[in-house]
Amino acid sequence: MAVHVNTNDYLTFTGTQDFTISTTKGWNGTLEYSTDGTTWTVWNRDDDSEISSKNKKLYLRGSGNNKITCDSGIDPEGWHITTNGTVACSGDIRMLLDYNNPDGTKMDDHCFSKMFEKCAVLTTAPELPATTLAYYCYLDMFSGCNGLTEAPNLPATTLAGGCYVGMFSGCSGLTEVLNLPATTLAGYCYSDMFSECTGLTRAPELPATTLADGCYACMFEGCTGLTRTPELPGTTLAYNCYVGMFSGCSGLTEVPNLPATTLTDSCYMEMFKECTGLTRAPELPATTLAGNCYLGMFSECSGLTEAPNLPATTLADWCYDCMFYGCSGLTEAPNLPAITLADGCYAFMFAGCSGLTEAPNLPATTLADCCYYSMFCDCRSIKISETKSDEYNIEYRIPSFGEGVRTDDILYHMFDGTGGTFKGTPDINKTYYLSASN
Repeated sequence: MAVHVNTNDYLTFTGTQDFTISTTKGWNGTLEYSTDGTTWTVWNRDDDSEISSKNKKLYLRGSGNNKITCDSGIDPEGWHITTNGTVACSGDIRMLLDYNNPDGTKMDDHCFSKMFEKCAVLTTAPELPATTLAYYCYLDMFSGCNGLTEAPNLPATTLAGGCYVGMFSGCSGLTEVLNLPATTLAGYCYSDMFSECTGLTRAPELPATTLADGCYACMFEGCTGLTRTPELPGTTLAYNCYVGMFSGCSGLTEVPNLPATTLTDSCYMEMFKECTGLTRAPELPATTLAGNCYLGMFSECSGLTEAPNLPATTLADWCYDCMFYGCSGLTEAPNLPAITLADGCYAFMFAGCSGLTEAPNLPATTLADCCYYSMFCDCRSIKISETKSDEYNIEYRIPSFGEGVRTDDILYHMFDGTGGTFKGTPDINKTYYLSASN
């Protein structure tokens, strides 16, 4: 007679072949295992022993635990599953904490960190129904599990710092994920969560309007299968909040609106770096900028043909640094109306934009250190000369009107590698001549 197993009371592992599980002990209460759901054996806390399935089944449950992979310190030890086949995990992960009262369990910091990291044989993830999370509780939990095709539902609405960092990074078999309903975020909560998930074609909804430091940092970095982003309604930004969020998403062709008008340090830094399929940038209505806010935002987006308007008239340190670096498809620069500059504000902004044919007017008369440093470096289609001629007959000077006030290195390397007879560092308040072909 077959033994009836109540899968609601245990975490169940089911293999296509028999398998073993091994780990260095990381729990702080008791874990038990069974091969039939009836006879239970304590998994010895002092042993590094492995446990084995029988008839391709293994059941686990716990009591008195609030951490599973990190008994002390912050050096989690994952579980290693060895088999010639594949293994599915089902049931509520909280059964490992306390199977008698899963709803009453509380996770400690790093509770399930790295639990299934690089477990290529895992095909199904357990349920993760907790609604209140802990610091780094799911860090790298399924990182490198390229056999996973679906992510579990993540209903938590109260997040904690770093709770989902790298959780599914490198899970190349994931194609879509469920929504993430939290509206109150925490520092670096979603950082690297789906990075290098190359099979991901749809991103989850992200409804939060008030962000936290680094909350979406590198969240979808290297997700080459994504063609569109979720909406990003955030209007209250935070340090590093979108840094590298879609970096390397080469399949991306549609981008979200970015409605914030007041920015924070490094908020959009490298957000769309190397998104080579992108032809159009989102509108950028912000007029209050912050240090590094747009640094490298579209760098190496070689398919970008049109730059957004940049309405701010007061800039911040290194705010546009490398913003369009290497955008070889860009042929026209946006107007740059700013009259109050900051250190490094335009440094390398269009460097490597080999298709750019025209340098924009630069009206500011009070300049700042390194403000135009290498701004048009390697823009080979921009042609400029010190001497007026039939070809070079369009006046160009810095500033475009009035007398500029010099500071250190303001124009250093500004026209290095351009295509005209003049290259290198121009002089302030001197008239040069752009080619009529520009």
